[in-house]
Amino acid sequence: MTISTSSARREIPVLDSTMSYVEAGSGGPTALFLHGNPTSSYIWRNIIPHVAPSARCIAPDLIGFGRSGKPEIEYRFVDHVGYLDAFIAALDLDEIVLVAQDWGTALAFHLAARRPQAVAGLAFMEFIQPTPTWEEFHQRPQARELFKAFRTPGQGEHLILEQNAFIERVVPNAAVRKLNEEEMAAYRAPFPTPASRKPILQFPRELPIAGEPQDVYAMIERDHAALRASAYPKLMFCGDPGALISPAAAEAYAARLRNCRLIKLGAGIAAALTNWFAFFGLLGYVLTDRQFRRFHLLGRLWQWWPMLELEEGKTYRLHLASMDWLHGFSLQPENINIEVHPNYDHVVTLTPTRAGTYGIICNEYCGINHATMASRLYVVKPK
Repeated sequence: MTISTSSARREIPVLDSTMSYVEAGSGGPTALFLHGNPTSSYIWRNIIPHVAPSARCIAPDLIGFGRSGKPEIEYRFVDHVGYLDAFIAALDLDEIVLVAQDWGTALAFHLAARRPQAVAGLAFMEFIQPTPTWEEFHQRPQARELFKAFRTPGQGEHLILEQNAFIERVVPNAAVRKLNEEEMAAYRAPFPTPASRKPILQFPRELPIAGEPQDVYAMIERDHAALRASAYPKLMFCGDPGALISPAAAEAYAARLRNCRLIKLGAGIAAALTNWFAFFGLLGYVLTDRQFRRFHLLGRLWQWWPMLELEEGKTYRLHLASMDWLHGFSLQPENINIEVHPNYDHVVTLTPTRAGTYGIICNEYCGINHATMASRLYVVKPK
């Protein structure tokens, strides 16, 4: 089988407008890349080439951004939800791995909360979350004051519509290196006039801070509750020092999620590319084939990945594989023990008969941290 990894720019009608998107790759799962404010699919230009060999990559420009249309709407969060839903329906996307940053995470979390059966996995960083007070928003006080100004009638219009401050100040200040003229030109291009910058202005006014706006705050609270309860595999990236999310905050949040792995990127982009590529290289081992109820569990130093959730009374085929050494799959308290060899797919048919939480350990010595190689398997009542 030949897999195409070259990218193509496409456009489709969506509701009363059009949405532009980049597509690359043709094999494996569908990875849906969702950008934030005030960027576009351009932000994924150095990531997609590493992912395309393992997945079909779809990176839309949100409505009002990039090369997508700019209809006469308010550009509230719910508007973006509606257009993204229509975009996904138009492309008939299912079994999606969501890849998101900034406002793209809010859209991803909202989609996953409403349609968990359509989500095969989630990779995210610099996420939007409900923030009880302004003091808890952003790490830098000067950025906090700037966002307050963006939300103030009159001031926000002057700063964003007239001075183009989000493009000229926020974007370059958020980068760990100086953006070159080609990059700045790409970010400026979709917003040449004050009227074209309306979508940029609305997003800061939608941020869920101190209970406002009430509808968005309540919606994103529910989405985060659903995220904490979900079992699909998650990968969180943490920058240092980060912008919205500090390394300490990222670590604390990841600890509250089920089946979540935290990747600390540091200040460089090379590690980010490597880890994104590594994650998608593993997708073939962790995605669920719901038609045949097939699951994959991967062993490596020193973890089992991902955590699995099965339904009581259903029959599954469990594929066990190792990325490095000989490991021992031991399911407790059932005392099921199987050797897991590198480069070998060991397939087990099993039917869970009792709901509960089961432990998975490695019972073949595999190095200094052997004792920490543990995970869980959840068996739930039929939905």
